[in-house]
Amino acid sequence: MSLRQAGSVRSDGCDLYYEEAGEGIPILLIPPSGSTASTWGAVVERLARIGRVITYDRRGYARSGGEPAQSMSAHTEDAAAILESLAAASAVVVGTSAGAAIAVDLAVRRPDLVREVVAHEFPWRYARHVPSASQVVALARIGLLTLLRRDRAAVETLLRSAYSYRDGGSAWDAFPEEWREAARADAKAALADFRNSIGVYPSAADLATVEVPVVCSYGARSPNNMVRLVRALALAIPGATTREIEGGGHAAPFDATGNFVELIAEVVRDSQTAMQEPEAYLVHPIGVVRSTLRAVGDAPNQAFEGAPEAMLEIDPALADALERIEPGDELVVLTWLHLADRGVLLTHPTGDERIPLTGVFRTRSPDRPNPIGVHRVTVNALEGPTTLRVGALEAIDGTPILDLKIMMDEPSAEGP
Repeated sequence: MSLRQAGSVRSDGCDLYYEEAGEGIPILLIPPSGSTASTWGAVVERLARIGRVITYDRRGYARSGGEPAQSMSAHTEDAAAILESLAAASAVVVGTSAGAAIAVDLAVRRPDLVREVVAHEFPWRYARHVPSASQVVALARIGLLTLLRRDRAAVETLLRSAYSYRDGGSAWDAFPEEWREAARADAKAALADFRNSIGVYPSAADLATVEVPVVCSYGARSPNNMVRLVRALALAIPGATTREIEGGGHAAPFDATGNFVELIAEVVRDSQTAMQEPEAYLVHPIGVVRSTLRAVGDAPNQAFEGAPEAMLEIDPALADALERIEPGDELVVLTWLHLADRGVLLTHPTGDERIPLTGVFRTRSPDRPNPIGVHRVTVNALEGPTTLRVGALEAIDGTPILDLKIMMDEPSAEGP
């Protein structure tokens, strides 16, 4: 058994309790709602054979104490403080559920600290999806118990539902009693986690800026709506991949320990190999599209099919690059279609199934391995030092902008 060391790290008025074991590549384990550094079971011992495993009690929990965090960003800042204080930068960051939300947000806010992310069942945009009948019942009961200030019963209802299996039953009922009691004792923090992690934070625009590799995993026994949430998250993160954990559900570290550990071990091995290879090409967004088009379903296929005007908000640090652009200029706008499906290789052009399947490289489909949008626009007005109002643009609100180029007409065959 690996010897575990314990201590605390000061972060914004809270002393965060942590434990670490093993040596090598740092592996930060961020616990889900209702869990602590002590509820990873055999995961820590097994991972300590391949790396330096760091676990901790999050703000508002157990030995760290303090008031429950009111936002995921507070937890992200705490995770960053742990890595910085323990000189554990370039870590493989692993989280499940709310812990996965923090892991992904850390990749957004502090990529300098992250080597790779394993995010198991981050319920991104959960509140925007239609819940199942059993989830509706659970949510109603949680709300009622919370109003009655019966937080211990509310968190038990929450976690029994969260850890439910597609085929019936719940991992919650198989947890050791000390794990369940720890969750009840930290009920206020666990309920706050639930509220904080089911929204749209980080935003799709934020996720489109992620540069580190991200593996989005889900359990083979998890409900279908959770699988859809995970796949939607992966589509929003450039280069993200999805992995199914055989035998696991929302509590994969508990009910599929071996497969969960093997996934992390694979990520560690791959990251070690990547360090020996040439660095990948990185593209940083220069701005973002602002439009009345809020969803992919609202957008026409092409700008000339009724697309509205839009604003191109460019990073103020790049203001000099806009010098001499003026109303009337025609520009080519390159965007990153962050909600596209990067796994599509064949499609029916324009969605017309009467047209034979065609390779995406012969179409203008947004769904493709590298979903780069190419848009020809006219500058209608300068709305500020780094904001351009442009004519018809079919990109939706929040689409990252990769580049702008002046449009050039091809010379005629007869010469000038």
